[in-house]
Amino acid sequence: RAVVGQSSGMMWHGLCCATALLSAHGGYAFLIRTPPGLPGHVPAMARAGWPALVEGAPLTPAVVQLDVSDMVQEPAPTMPVLDGVSIIAGTAIGGGFLALPSVTAPMGVGPAVVLMLLVWAFLATTGIAYAEAASMSLDGGSEDLGDGTGSVSVASITERTFGERAAYACSLAFAAQMLAVVTAQVVKAGEILQQITGLPYAPGCLLASIVVGGFTLRAPPRVVESANTALTAALTLGFFALVASTLAAAFFGASAASPALASVWARLQYADWSLLLPGRGVTWAAPIFLNLLCFGQAIPLVVERMAPPARPTAGPDSPTPLAERAAAMRRTRKAVLIGSAIPLVLSTLWIVVTSSVLPPAADSAMDPVLALIASAPPVAIPVTVMAGGAIGTTLIASYLTIGQFIADFLCLVTGYCSPRDQRVARLISVGLPVAVACGGPTLYLPLLSFAGAFPTTFLYGLLPPLAALVLRRAASRDAPPAGSSAGTAAPPLVRWLPGGRAPLVVAGLVAIALLLTNLAGVLAPVLAAVLAALR
Repeated sequence: RAVVGQSSGMMWHGLCCATALLSAHGGYAFLIRTPPGLPGHVPAMARAGWPALVEGAPLTPAVVQLDVSDMVQEPAPTMPVLDGVSIIAGTAIGGGFLALPSVTAPMGVGPAVVLMLLVWAFLATTGIAYAEAASMSLDGGSEDLGDGTGSVSVASITERTFGERAAYACSLAFAAQMLAVVTAQVVKAGEILQQITGLPYAPGCLLASIVVGGFTLRAPPRVVESANTALTAALTLGFFALVASTLAAAFFGASAASPALASVWARLQYADWSLLLPGRGVTWAAPIFLNLLCFGQAIPLVVERMAPPARPTAGPDSPTPLAERAAAMRRTRKAVLIGSAIPLVLSTLWIVVTSSVLPPAADSAMDPVLALIASAPPVAIPVTVMAGGAIGTTLIASYLTIGQFIADFLCLVTGYCSPRDQRVARLISVGLPVAVACGGPTLYLPLLSFAGAFPTTFLYGLLPPLAALVLRRAASRDAPPAGSSAGTAAPPLVRWLPGGRAPLVVAGLVAIALLLTNLAGVLAPVLAAVLAALR
């Protein structure tokens, strides 16, 4: 027998449980997963290793159509705060780490740290707003906006609050963000390979893409996970080895590669506060910081595991739904704040280290990271190890994400998922970034700047506070009057951000200001060229 089902989130887990029982008795399973707000289908059963009919299942009496009543749902244990912190921090730390010296060297440590603190405060606010919107969607706060599927994403929340077209805009923004990020990492990989081996830039980009992309998309999932863990360890060890080397050089060294303490202090005092605002000829640091510190991709998972939908009380001594939701909110909010602060601290240390080693306003003819790799071994070796880990972890996650997104799109176009669609998706996910990366190493900063300026700001800066405002209004409108007996069935209303609407409105206005400022920065040179041509 074959099972045909369509679901998402915890229901998807239940569907897998049901089909696993059938599979254990010799049956076949064909599942289609449709993530809320995203087009396409995921042939998850093929990846799970169970017998699967990935080309389609005939509608015969041997096919069973499952619905919600057939699914076995076993709620997962609540995620500890430490795990939530790790997921939030790990989501933000990646290849964008390597772009910091290029944008902070011209401005100095003081302005860079101040701007990074402002960006972190903005992202922390919108991240908590996103968590509140996700929690209300999971609770099914209103009949119009909550579907009770137990799975949320920025696209699904956007669809429930602003409609299907807005959800498709989210999907396009997400695809643009991921393509920009992975292409930027391919560019940096080609640069580093050229620096270390002498291999020409374009073949270096192709080699890095084939090796990492081929491994990621063809190797068994557990092997890929182990490799990603090893690369994360390399990033961490390389970073702290560089910090230790720099401190040792500052206090005990006197060579050119190991500047004296007085020279280090002079470099750390350099500051150009005018670069807090965008200016001509210099890449504005704010979009780079936004892309670097962004952790919004992890919010749905953390909320689902740390703040699941409120359950009925089991007895008179059990906590009330409101108390339970408030406790879950506090745990999740703590994970968001602490987890997002870890990349902030690491980035600040990275700024201080590179500023103490590199001169202020480093020579634009050479990338600061490449200059560090070309320096003395105590600096070059840790930086090379750290760069390899940062690029590798980002490429692995990005290739998996882009490959699945393209496969979903092909499945939507063709109407079903086939092995050929999967192969084409893998080819596009590796080939498209490397084709763009061959345009030259100067694309690195513009690509990361674009990702932070538009997709990141739109997805994780503008939409979360707007969605939280709409969901709050809907929940308040649908809540029964005080003292009504129907109130016992309503999901408890918990505000994740204090201060009423003010912080949400301010965050939304800041996001709009960032989008308009970045758009003006893109259009200004074009308009200037057009006006010059008309004269």
